[in-house]
Amino acid sequence: MAVITISRQFGAGGRTLGDRVAKQLGYSFEDDAIISEIANKAKVSPRTVEGHERVIGSLISRMITSTISRSYIERLAGENIGYIDDKSYVETLREVIKEFARRDNVVLLGRGSQYILKDFENAYHVLLVGEKNDRVEFMMKNYGLSEKRAKKEVE
Repeated sequence: MAVITISRQFGAGGRTLGDRVAKQLGYSFEDDAIISEIANKAKVSPRTVEGHERVIGSLISRMITSTISRSYIERLAGENIGYIDDKSYVETLREVIKEFARRDNVVLLGRGSQYILKDFENAYHVLLVGEKNDRVEFMMKNYGLSEKRAKKEVE
């Protein structure tokens, strides 16, 4: 009965390890479900959350969120239209990660879950690192990327 968080360098095999560990222990492996739950709570699409995760902290995002309040956007758009900015993403992420952890018997991939659950009883944290060449090779083998593309992704 535990929660396992896996953080990793890109290409170190975190998703692969997380899935294998979860199956071996009979735990659930949560990655895409975290995105879906954040999207549900923020009333946005999973694609919007994924896009936000790629650019969180960007200059444009910080400029918009510092000049326009969330409540103002909600008043303009109405209750049924969602909105996500850096602050609301992080708040919702914390909430979702803790909800999944309370379910127990779960492996959580990335998204700072090791920090969010740093004081959570029965949480075990794994950090995967690897040599650049090994990570490039892993991406080529497991995701069918060319060497050039794999190097770019890892970098």
